[in-house]
Amino acid sequence: MLAASRELGRIDYACNAAGILLPGPTDEVSVASFDLQQRVNLRGTWLCQRAQIKQMLQQDHIKAEDSNFPARGSIANVASMCALMAYDHLPAYTASKHAILGFTRSDGLRYAKYGIRVNAICPGVIRTPILSDVPDKDMGVDVQGMVSGMAAGRLGTPQEVAECLVWVTSGRASFVTASTIAPNGGMVGA
Repeated sequence: MLAASRELGRIDYACNAAGILLPGPTDEVSVASFDLQQRVNLRGTWLCQRAQIKQMLQQDHIKAEDSNFPARGSIANVASMCALMAYDHLPAYTASKHAILGFTRSDGLRYAKYGIRVNAICPGVIRTPILSDVPDKDMGVDVQGMVSGMAAGRLGTPQEVAECLVWVTSGRASFVTASTIAPNGGMVGA
């Protein structure tokens, strides 16, 4: 990322997506498992965002083609529906994703005056390898049960999440900062 900003001269749009999910209730999950999820999900996302903000603060404001308002850059952090709700078998994962919303909102408020927007995306159940590679019983998740409780009645696609990310980082969303967007097919409770 920093090499790219040196070569290109700036970072206009950034997306931070880090995630590892190791299920287990608090009385069963190891400290090592908890720490790993915090390091990857929380610390990894924060370190990327921190480097991006530092770079963006050094940049001049520019006006994007799709906005009338000059800006230095936009950051989108990918959290999870677990940032908006909780599952009883995912306390470490849920804690890490809740924390991402915390620093996203704080930095979205802090850096807006400098022309830097920071937002979060909290996807619902998306058709990704993690869902197809790991049996539901091993994850402690009833995917079909979650889908049946969604207004859309189906899994989301990575493309649908990508469209949200493109929009929220674009100039078309120039008034959106410190916000959360939940592409989740109408999941109740999220």
